[in-house]
Amino acid sequence: AVTYTESHDPEGGRLTFVSPQFQALLGYSPELPLAERGWWWGQVHPEERDRVQLANRTAFSRGTEFDQTYRMRKADGGWAWVRDKVRPVRDDDDRILYWQGFLVGVTERVETEERLREAESRFRTMVERIPAVTYTDHVGEDGVTVMGFVSPQIEDILGHAPERFLERAELWFEIMHPDDLARLRAIDAFNNADLEPFEQEYRMQHADGHWVWVHDTSTAVLREDGTLDYF
Repeated sequence: AVTYTESHDPEGGRLTFVSPQFQALLGYSPELPLAERGWWWGQVHPEERDRVQLANRTAFSRGTEFDQTYRMRKADGGWAWVRDKVRPVRDDDDRILYWQGFLVGVTERVETEERLREAESRFRTMVERIPAVTYTDHVGEDGVTVMGFVSPQIEDILGHAPERFLERAELWFEIMHPDDLARLRAIDAFNNADLEPFEQEYRMQHADGHWVWVHDTSTAVLREDGTLDYF
């Protein structure tokens, strides 16, 4: 991490020290931000500059910690995501002597999180558009199965909001036709220790009372060590 110190000024202090890691992180000599007041803000990405400067002024005026993630321009013209944390260092009388800062490169983490958000968004869009209900079942240490996710199409097919199934694990079986439930239990179809694919047709009761035939398929998703992760 880059360490730095800054003089105390409610309107924004002056940098008094920047450690050598600054050059490895952004490609600039650590003397550069010391020589020119305001240079640092000139390297903050324009889309984030106002937000970060406001947070900085607020922290300095209140004497509270500053903690922001933003982009800074590198010496080669590219952009690096950094996490910048600054806290006040006080004397025995609780007066602020100076500010101690730590600057860490987080580009890889931020880009990974963005890719995950994009992948989740694409997956959710796909799941919510196909003409079927997608769900996941998780088995707890007590052997009880709970739903981890059920797609919105469940309401179109059965008239019950997805949240009801997530909040009440028993609902799925409560609205299953008693004859079909007895038949499936007789063949031990709901045995969580059985990792073979499940494929059955049965009736479920719509919220308005009529019965709906459904085709239900479920596959075990395993961890790398071969144990069950979820269905």
